[in-house]
Amino acid sequence: MVNARRVKNAVAPASRSRIRTLGRAAAEGRADTQDMCKLGVIVLIGMATLGGVARAEGPDVGGTPPADGQLVSRPGQHPLLNFPVTEVDLGPISDARRVTTAFRFSNASGRTVRLVVDGCHLCGLPATDKPGYGPGESGTVFIELDPVGRRGEVRGIGGIGVEGGMPGRPTPEGLVQLLVRAQVRPEVWIDPPEMMVPELVRREVRPLVFEVSGRSADLSRPFAITEASAGSEHAVLEVLPPSRVETADDRFTRYTLKLRLKPDAPLGPLALNVRIATSSEAAPVLHYPISTLVRGELVGEPDVVIVGTPAPGGAFAGSFVVRSRVDGEPMVVKEVDVAAAGLATGVVLDARPGPGGTSWTVWVRGIAPRREIMFDEVGVAVTGRTALGGEETIVVPLRMSVRLPPEPGR
Repeated sequence: MVNARRVKNAVAPASRSRIRTLGRAAAEGRADTQDMCKLGVIVLIGMATLGGVARAEGPDVGGTPPADGQLVSRPGQHPLLNFPVTEVDLGPISDARRVTTAFRFSNASGRTVRLVVDGCHLCGLPATDKPGYGPGESGTVFIELDPVGRRGEVRGIGGIGVEGGMPGRPTPEGLVQLLVRAQVRPEVWIDPPEMMVPELVRREVRPLVFEVSGRSADLSRPFAITEASAGSEHAVLEVLPPSRVETADDRFTRYTLKLRLKPDAPLGPLALNVRIATSSEAAPVLHYPISTLVRGELVGEPDVVIVGTPAPGGAFAGSFVVRSRVDGEPMVVKEVDVAAAGLATGVVLDARPGPGGTSWTVWVRGIAPRREIMFDEVGVAVTGRTALGGEETIVVPLRMSVRLPPEPGR
């Protein structure tokens, strides 16, 4: 006889595009952005003042290089469009605003041309203040880098060429690539940026760990976390004392946070929205969502039972062991039942404790489906409890492939 359980016997059943005019784009008030580096490109002609943009110009064009960046000049990259500079390194930039870089060019084709743009890193359509460029005319291409929400190196790449005989298609000379790179240093960031937690054991000793870092322009008021919560009554969030990090070219404050589930957390899906209040004006409140599946203490071994390939209407049998995730912890099975029988019939279950009461063995037998089938499954639900955990139910599947036996001689 088995104490504190009930065993049930069950029977179950790269697009390319023309350039639109600047006047129309400005009237519409459009701001173009794009994936990856969210890069916007605007083509302008004869701009006398660039007002707040980094100018990428060669010595023959004039102008002052941006104070916060280093120019990498690669002239002569396109036989029809002369770009004295095709690459710009902005160096460290903030993630608080977009940065626009200007590339000067001149029409070296000897004829009037229209421009085309291409490249998967461009967003929207560029704009010009007139439809064509005469021989020797100069213009400016603006590349807008959007670092918001990014950290580390970002690269924006735009392609500019001369329209050929087919509208929207470049000439055989192809496109000249314009590159803007930068090192984004956000004011506040979380590492890792997001946390993927497929499942979490309710009594897991190890916490989920992540870091929140920030820098402050006012050295007398360093970055600080003022308040933090787990966003759920079923979890506890611990904020450790901050540490000051200093490198050769940077310094910031770092906090380590640890999140643990409470022992009474419900089993199943759990969504947490960690809320962190900071002293930063740029990011006064941070939200850090974590979604997971909470598992209990019971586990089946194996977690999937393969019962082979019975013949249609033939008998099948299998077994598995149920124990606690904590080695040697006493546990008891209260009930076993058929959670899903598929096409199998006559399913019979039995469960008995192992030595020391730290595990139980469950036996399953039944009649396979009466026709050939590639896959059928019987789910066995086991309800039990461990010495320290609450009552819970796990389901262990038994899987089979039903086939006729091979004919003699084959």
